[in-house]
Amino acid sequence: MDRIRFGIEVSGADWTARPRRGRVTLVHRDGSVELLNARSLISSVGFLNRPSIPEFRGSAAFKGVAFHSARWRQDVSLAGKRVVIIGNAATGVQATPEIAKVAGHLTVFQRSPGWSLINPEYDRGIQAAEQWAIEHLPYFAGWTRALVFNWTQDLKPEWMKIDPKWTQDGLSVSEVNQMMRQIMVRDMERVMADRPDLLAKIVPDYPPFVKRRTIQSGNYYEA
Repeated sequence: MDRIRFGIEVSGADWTARPRRGRVTLVHRDGSVELLNARSLISSVGFLNRPSIPEFRGSAAFKGVAFHSARWRQDVSLAGKRVVIIGNAATGVQATPEIAKVAGHLTVFQRSPGWSLINPEYDRGIQAAEQWAIEHLPYFAGWTRALVFNWTQDLKPEWMKIDPKWTQDGLSVSEVNQMMRQIMVRDMERVMADRPDLLAKIVPDYPPFVKRRTIQSGNYYEA
């Protein structure tokens, strides 16, 4: 924590050949500007650090509290409220089950369905034995992180590769792609068995993995 400075925005940076230094311009919350000389500059802000908030007709007439998930209002309680979530991408899939636990009524607006892979262990807690191994066994933490992130990515290019011999019906692009479609649809049918009306609305009409898919334990569909 002693290496982190909060409440500061990097508004610019340039490089000088002599002396060989990077000059970073910092803006504090009170508006004051600070110049920082550095031998190295690493950008780690990510490409989604500034949310894109779309304009749509009638939004100005809304009198309730509205905010983007990337600018979460910690001062707003959702308990017992009528809450609306716009979107069913990754953040929507993650936030919906938790908000549904406290909201008086929750409505999710979905423009189009997206593929979502169900893994029952996706959001389970770290077990005591795993935590011990992370803290005491060399490299175990790194391997654990690699497994958590990589198992959903391995062989992914092959899942999306178009097989020219496969009948291109718009629903799958190859035999393995069709197999993944069947697995995900089967899981959707299992979780939504008592709501065939909703099932028809959440199954995409395009091949899996050609757009970014989400992952969940099944709690999004249950919500």
